[in-house]
Amino acid sequence: MTSLHDIIADGALSQVLRSFKEATGIAARVVSPDGDCALAPTAWEDCPLCALVRTSGEGRRRCAESYARAARQASSIGEPYTFQCHAGLICWAAPLVAGGELLGSILCGQVIMWDPDDFFMDEVAQRTRDLGIRRSRIKSAATRLELVPPRRVQSAAELLSAMATYIVQSEDLALKQRNEIYRQQRLLGEAIQERKQLEQQLFARPPVRSMYSPRQERELMGAVRSGRRAEAKRMLNE
Repeated sequence: MTSLHDIIADGALSQVLRSFKEATGIAARVVSPDGDCALAPTAWEDCPLCALVRTSGEGRRRCAESYARAARQASSIGEPYTFQCHAGLICWAAPLVAGGELLGSILCGQVIMWDPDDFFMDEVAQRTRDLGIRRSRIKSAATRLELVPPRRVQSAAELLSAMATYIVQSEDLALKQRNEIYRQQRLLGEAIQERKQLEQQLFARPPVRSMYSPRQERELMGAVRSGRRAEAKRMLNE
């Protein structure tokens, strides 16, 4: 069974995430089913508001909870899921599913799709009011959020979904190929071991002496020709 570790291990996914960032200008990362970050390219940086929210332990817990819920929802509908995180930002998740099991998701976003007006600022401040962060800092960070039009969000989500599907299918095929190689190696090893055991058994046996000498053969033929059946039978038994 393909695992999240299998998908991450060969480094191809890291390159895909970097290419996605270069192509769209939006960073993406991989999160586990419980919402924790499993892989982030070196270029990944939380937006100013997220970085501020995540200075709080409760803020980090709510982030993970939002991401885990989004991954489950994306898996259930079988396509990318666009959602509003606990702090009010727009994110989207593409599920990583193999054999019907949710391995995690590719997550990107931390943007807004509208101008950050006073109503939005008040909403963000209200959502984060119990994190122990000053309201003025929250509003200052919110003014630096990236504005991404809805059409661009949709296109990026579709591209993310295609990436996720390709990555899982490629890793699943690679896993099957590796398993077949391991199976062939195991069969070859068993065959070699059986050959060695057979050779050991053969060499351990005492030398097999000739069943009969030329003299015995002549005597047997003579007994047969002369009709001495009892003598011929005895010689055959010997």
